Amino acid sequence: MVAACLERLLGEDTGNSTLSLLEGHDIPPGTLLLEALYVLDPVAPRYLRAGRFLPPTLIRTLVDEHARDQDQALPYARVQQLIRPVERSLAAQVIRQSRERLGELLENNARLADERKATLLNESLRRMMEDYTGEIRRLQALQRVNPNVREEEIQSLQQEGLLLHQHIQAARLRMDALRVLVAG
Repeated sequence: MVAACLERLLGEDTGNSTLSLLEGHDIPPGTLLLEALYVLDPVAPRYLRAGRFLPPTLIRTLVDEHARDQDQALPYARVQQLIRPVERSLAAQVIRQSRERLGELLENNARLADERKATLLNESLRRMMEDYTGEIRRLQALQRVNPNVREEEIQSLQQEGLLLHQHIQAARLRMDALRVLVAG
């Protein structure tokens, strides 16, 4: 995965990877940072409507060369204000010289993204369970006073909830973009 991501940085003219100079911040010049954007997306059959509980969600990670999380210190909007383009040949040279370090930073970004994924999944599963539990309880209460509510309806809803739970738990992170930042 690391090799493919670094190849992506070197091999594409435009698209999902770039190198930029970060100016006007109190980070020491020459410091290397790696920003990664991941999309957390459940892969579920359409009829389950998993997006009600976990829509495709962007997760941004930003680590410096010391593996410190800089996401709060340098929010996306601030980075956008501070970056300057770098000539392509210089960018390729920096990437080649920093290849090993960038691989380590990418692993740190992936670890952070996994931590954030776990938090998002737990919250989505909590909301989903509350919703389904409430609906099942409502149908069970209604069944006690209305014989037209069949047991199959309740069981079907329970099965749907279990299936949706499995699909949300199996949601995958997909790397969408990388940006190497060099403090200037």
